[in-house]
Amino acid sequence: MKRKLSAVAVALALGCALNGAAWAFDNDATVTQSGNDNSAVVTQNNAGGSTATVGQTGDRNSATVTQTRFGFGPSASISSTGNDNSATILQDSTNNSSASISQTGDANRATINQVPIDLTRFSNDATASITQQGTGNTALINQVGTNCNSCGGNGVSATILQVGSSSNSFAEINQNGPALRTTAL
Repeated sequence: MKRKLSAVAVALALGCALNGAAWAFDNDATVTQSGNDNSAVVTQNNAGGSTATVGQTGDRNSATVTQTRFGFGPSASISSTGNDNSATILQDSTNNSSASISQTGDANRATINQVPIDLTRFSNDATASITQQGTGNTALINQVGTNCNSCGGNGVSATILQVGSSSNSFAEINQNGPALRTTAL
């Protein structure tokens, strides 16, 4: 089953529901599902230019993408092949950040958070990627307030690879506070 959601319509509805004007424009969300009992939720209520893609093949996979508040141009991608996988991406008030989760196998869990500390330290131009192959793996990337308005050189990067016949492994990367142009693998 293939579904294409109108992100503009979702953003307008959400904006009206919150009793305020919607600022979102030119957002795009695509959800493609094959299998049984998969769930995907995409929420885009930010300044605009957001893209979100979710692809699920298998059964009982869960995906959530939230692109919210003041950010412009974040991109998020989730691909799950297998059963009982869970993937979550939160991009709150980020400009031009990208996040991707790729899961092959069963019962994997992945979360990426790209969020501000306050209204002066955001996670602009941040890049995060999680690749999981195997069974029962857990991965978490937190990019929290990694740059500030008066700082030059935004753009941290984090990558987690749980590949091969990986099973029941745990990985976490935390990039908190100004961490300009740092890379974590």
